[in-house]
Amino acid sequence: MSTVESLDVSLLEKPFRNPNYKAKPRRNRNLKQIVQNDPAMSDPTQLTYVSIEAPPSFIPQKKFCDITGLLAPYTDPKTGLRYHNAEIYSILQELPPGVDQQYLKMRSSNIVLK
Repeated sequence: MSTVESLDVSLLEKPFRNPNYKAKPRRNRNLKQIVQNDPAMSDPTQLTYVSIEAPPSFIPQKKFCDITGLLAPYTDPKTGLRYHNAEIYSILQELPPGVDQQYLKMRSSNIVLK
């Protein structure tokens, strides 16, 4: 037996494995079937993930850059637009008048600046 064959693990006997073992076939169900078979759905007084109403979150909402969509740690004090880094800030400085209002309108926080 050569050294390569002696190092091959796949040729070794595996006494820990049961040769008669057969795995049971899994039955996959979609979400609609799971919800229909849920006994909690028949009782409307019982709280479930589907029926519970959550209170407002205490975690502050994430702010995203108006230009790139990346996380925006900075806000331009002049226009109110959020930006990601200094490169985007230089782009904000070169915007023609009125474009900043369009970005704010897309974000649903259009403020009239004078």
